Amino acid sequence: NVEVLLRAGVCLHQQKQYDDAIQHYQAIVSIDAHNPRAHVNWGLAHKAQGEFGKATAQFDKALNIDPHFIDARIRWGNTLYDEARIQARQRQRKESLRLAREAIEQYELALDLDGSIPGLADRILTLKQSVDP
Repeated sequence: NVEVLLRAGVCLHQQKQYDDAIQHYQAIVSIDAHNPRAHVNWGLAHKAQGEFGKATAQFDKALNIDPHFIDARIRWGNTLYDEARIQARQRQRKESLRLAREAIEQYELALDLDGSIPGLADRILTLKQSVDP
């Protein structure tokens, strides 16, 4: 029964058993190829695993079945939004690491010129720990 499989898939998803949930959604689609809810939930399981491309592909399949299925559009939008935020954080982290390495270089050059600058060695150590945790 499709409803039983759907409920079981949701329970598995809530327990973070995403691969098992996906198997349930695949089973639903094999029984009822025109079930947009199965595709949306399948996409949500992929999203929970960080597989944004696979998630949006499932939302697209749901919308091919029912172009007016608002939940699929919202979930797709949420997934793209979350992915954009993750990408922005990763870019910021890269830039932060680059700046920290550059700061270390400048501090070490300053320390070479005058090894008695108070707190500079500690600052270099702190920065190095943040760059290479």
